[in-house]
Amino acid sequence: MKKEFSISFNGFTIANITPVQLERIKKEGYEIWPNFKVKALLEESISLINANKVWELKDDQNRYLKGEGIKIAILDTGVDYRHPDLRGDCFGQPECKVVGGYDVMNKDDDPIDDQGHGTHVVFIAAGNGSLKGVAPEAKTFAYKVLNEDGSGNYDDIIEVIERALDPNGDRDISDRVDVINLSLGGIGDQDDPLSQAVDNAVEASVVVVVAAGNSGPDYETIFSPGVARKAITVGAITKSKVIASFSSRGSVIWKNQALIKPDVVAPGKDICAVQFKV
Repeated sequence: MKKEFSISFNGFTIANITPVQLERIKKEGYEIWPNFKVKALLEESISLINANKVWELKDDQNRYLKGEGIKIAILDTGVDYRHPDLRGDCFGQPECKVVGGYDVMNKDDDPIDDQGHGTHVVFIAAGNGSLKGVAPEAKTFAYKVLNEDGSGNYDDIIEVIERALDPNGDRDISDRVDVINLSLGGIGDQDDPLSQAVDNAVEASVVVVVAAGNSGPDYETIFSPGVARKAITVGAITKSKVIASFSSRGSVIWKNQALIKPDVVAPGKDICAVQFKV
């Protein structure tokens, strides 16, 4: 057994299994899925979605709505937390922009970015320097689930969804993050393990935001886990507020059922954000 899950998904992964063993497991009543690969995607910006106007509003504690008190988990290629717009060399402490994370690729607690995509996404979500992200006062957890080529596997992402639901690993999810961002996608449908993990995270009171994909303009091209029933699936528009030609379209069709996706659109082309250090 390679990995076992129990919080967001009830299942496990097995490596190097033979066809005979696979058939034996099927006969025992287990549902079997390939460990699909996913690729990094990017779609999201500030004035076009009126985030700056939201910042002028206050919550019931008289705090401006800039993300204060919110924890966002970014599942991507990691983050270059050394960047000054992400609080410089501060990492893993309550006062830092990136308060924690994990590198599932190298199995350590240092999710430094070696590709750039994750740093871009973290900044768009919560950057707070010379440029501002959507929620500049939010804290982030950076989880490296994609390698230097921007690709990863289902089981690694499910593992990290479980970490985001239970950061200290004590099986009490009261310390869960508030938001999970997945700017990634691959082959799958509403019932695949990754979509199930996303839906279960939402059931645990976490908002899960997923990129629709970059396979437009054809219809029915949304990637998993963007096809998940309870995810907020985001398509891309240009700065002229028209649907980007590359943005994946719905609907989502499976087993004679249909789901209208994406749920919302946001700027996803020519976005200005920080660059990671090489």
